[in-house]
Amino acid sequence: FIGLFHVLRSFNRTGTGIGQLGMSVEANANTPNYFFSVEDVQSFLSARLFGAPISAWITMPKAQLDAFAAYGPIPTVLNIAVVAVPLMVIASIATHFNSRASVARQSPEAAANPQSAIMNKLALWVFPLGVLVGGPFLPIAILLYWVSNNIWTYGQQHIVFRRIDAEEEEKKQAAIARRADNAPKPGARPDLTKKKKKSATATDGSSSEGEPEIVEGVVEDSASDQVSGDGSATGTSKPKPGARPQSNRGKSPKRKRR
Repeated sequence: FIGLFHVLRSFNRTGTGIGQLGMSVEANANTPNYFFSVEDVQSFLSARLFGAPISAWITMPKAQLDAFAAYGPIPTVLNIAVVAVPLMVIASIATHFNSRASVARQSPEAAANPQSAIMNKLALWVFPLGVLVGGPFLPIAILLYWVSNNIWTYGQQHIVFRRIDAEEEEKKQAAIARRADNAPKPGARPDLTKKKKKSATATDGSSSEGEPEIVEGVVEDSASDQVSGDGSATGTSKPKPGARPQSNRGKSPKRKRR
């Protein structure tokens, strides 16, 4: 924006202020402006909108207004203001509505951020006010650019946001339709086949996990006793609850007499 502002102001270099070269009217009209040729400079100086040169601004000094004498009547401040002020107002309003559309798309979490809140206030009120305050120092060509750019951005935002909203609504309706298809119809019994299959697979998995692992060389049933050839038990067995220990089995029940 600063580069555009500098180039457009350089079409009229007859001023003597800061950044001005103090050229005469003839020298200014016959000197190229950066990559613009002499014909381009003269064409831009002669371009007018409702009688006001598009390279003029409201606060332009009287000496610089004389540079337009070769291309028509010398414009007055009133002629320039009649064209520039409506453009300033339109550009300010368009800037506000563009910022408002962007702020409306923010999430509640982003809007609650203090930095985002400050930037939202600047975009909603300070920037549009800056157009009104700086408008008198801007050429009409800059104001035209500002108005057209903001109007285009405003329309583009609404078109893009409308498509985004339509796509999100379509996805939402598709999700609702899928849930409705999977839900049982009113009055119909629920389909238990899927549940039975799930329970059967779960039972198979639990039974396979519950089987003990068989290791070679290890006898699982330790409670079974081996019987020798004479019928006596050779293995160890657990005593029954309440029974006396069998540690004296095989010994003589008679006590030794003194």
